Amino acid sequence: MSTKAVIDVGTNSIKLLVADDSSGGPLVRFDGSVVARLGEGVGELGLLGDAAMSRALDVIADMADRARSMGADEIMAVGTQAMRRAKNSADFIRMVESRCGVYIRVIDGDEEAYLSFRAAIASLPHEEGDVSPICLFDVGGGSSEIVRGDGKSVLFRRSVPVGALSLRDKFFITNKERQLSGEANVNEDILGVAADYIRSLLELECGGEFGKTPGRGGLCVGVGGTITTMAAVRLGLEGENYGLQCGVFLDMREVERQIALYSSSDESSRGMIKGLPPERADIILPGACIIKALMRFCGFDKLAVSSHGLRHGVMDTIIRASRYD
Repeated sequence: MSTKAVIDVGTNSIKLLVADDSSGGPLVRFDGSVVARLGEGVGELGLLGDAAMSRALDVIADMADRARSMGADEIMAVGTQAMRRAKNSADFIRMVESRCGVYIRVIDGDEEAYLSFRAAIASLPHEEGDVSPICLFDVGGGSSEIVRGDGKSVLFRRSVPVGALSLRDKFFITNKERQLSGEANVNEDILGVAADYIRSLLELECGGEFGKTPGRGGLCVGVGGTITTMAAVRLGLEGENYGLQCGVFLDMREVERQIALYSSSDESSRGMIKGLPPERADIILPGACIIKALMRFCGFDKLAVSSHGLRHGVMDTIIRASRYD
């Protein structure tokens, strides 16, 4: 039985998935995430910052060591929006390869959306051959993916360049600035401007194509750190509980409740909320705003949560490929 590892180098967090190739499919042995903020500030100059690259490099080195200690004979790393956008991504790729012996393949938004979709629908109960319509939202740090399809094929997919970290950088002031200004919360004007911005991007990137996709309606599925964190807050979970959120539903009322909760409190107070890791306290509000905008744009009043995303899709791909080597 061979062991494989996937490192998902995201804009906000870096995730490691280690699994054995079993006859019944990938058998997960480790699934963890570290907030490294590789994409912090990349929108200003279009460059990965030195401090951000250093943080991410240390995280990837630790993850590669862990994977090898668990017997992984292959480690595949993929980079997403921050690395797609940054002009110096090649420099970071060389740094990682030199120190860690791992090459990061930067994938485009369409491939990211497709792999996340396949992984998410596989994690939820469904009948063999079921072709009921499914819509997936994957909210990351630098981009959000929308995919519509069914149990057999993808009919529409698009990567929209807005994520929890990039939206925070554009519209939401930092905790330090808030303290200096004496402002303890986020007002309705900021929320309104952010919502208009997200909606304009969705209309620009998706146009009328999404509405013309066959099989409107059906099940809506959400993946990504923002969505699983919101599910954990709804359930009052503490610590890392990957998988426990799978199948939990978030409706529009709960999304709006959490937006109100986060916008009326500062980051230190948010860090005390059960289910909300302190390192996500500054991006949970913009992330929740994106989820609300996606639900409204795509016509859903609730979504099912899946903790399976891009890394699981990549894992399935490399295990399938290894069987034909």
